[in-house]
Amino acid sequence: YNPKHPIICSGTAYSVFNGSQITDTKVPIDIIQASSVSGIFSGCTELKTITKLKVNKATTYTSNMFTGCANLENITIEGTIGANSFNVQACTKLTHDSLMSIINALADYSTSSKTYKITLGSVNISKLTAEEITLAESKGWTLA
Repeated sequence: YNPKHPIICSGTAYSVFNGSQITDTKVPIDIIQASSVSGIFSGCTELKTITKLKVNKATTYTSNMFTGCANLENITIEGTIGANSFNVQACTKLTHDSLMSIINALADYSTSSKTYKITLGSVNISKLTAEEITLAESKGWTLA
């Protein structure tokens, strides 16, 4: 596995790397044009680094996007994560910088009467300060 160009997914991005033994995506994974993403990294038990994940606010994610990615440590998010089920609770080794990349990418729904949820998992939430949790909450998000 030695890609030379970003990997671009559109439509429904389903199981792109599912079960792969890659440790590093090496190039950006662009899911900006994907309407939904399902199991894209599911079962990637050796995956440690997602060099860059390009997202957009409208994309819908299934809860199994990162299932089995217990060794994922590093992820850099570019773009905006909308209220569509982004879930990294299976990724308990995420670094603080990775978690902040996710929080910083959250869409600002502060003017909405609705509260949105992002699933980080208790292990990842424990890596955040009260101020960092408040940052997510101030954007209209609940951390689960």
